[in-house]
Amino acid sequence: QSQSLKGLGALSLHNCANLSTKTLNAMYDANVGTCLGVLDLTGVSSLNDDMFVGIVEHCPLIQRLSVKNCRKITNRSLRRLEQGLQHLTAIDVGGCFNLLPADIVQLASNSNTPLSEIHASGLQWTDSSLHSLLHLYQSNNSNSNNNSHHR
Repeated sequence: QSQSLKGLGALSLHNCANLSTKTLNAMYDANVGTCLGVLDLTGVSSLNDDMFVGIVEHCPLIQRLSVKNCRKITNRSLRRLEQGLQHLTAIDVGGCFNLLPADIVQLASNSNTPLSEIHASGLQWTDSSLHSLLHLYQSNNSNSNNNSHHR
């Protein structure tokens, strides 16, 4: 059965009102997570940290993830991302009101998650928190430029 899923690179469950642990477990049993590069869970109101941890554990190849407007997600989920999704390059956490800008800066600063896209509107960004995020990327670009000159 997993042979037929090899071509499945993206899955959108956008606004899936009834997403449950049972549904996710069925996905894991079918090995869907082993071939997903893009997962859109925008507006899945039932998605919580426990469900999110399962997704991270069973979908290790995700590069792009949207949990926009998933309001039960907390920093516990982001900390798990730092450990589990090493291919993640883009994340959308806009409208996840239990997250703080500092949580996003911490995620972006982790070398295991090389984020090139962050969508995080509605998280009460301040000049200071934006400065922290921008400074992080300026530092990374400076280090990359220095390293390429030394090769």
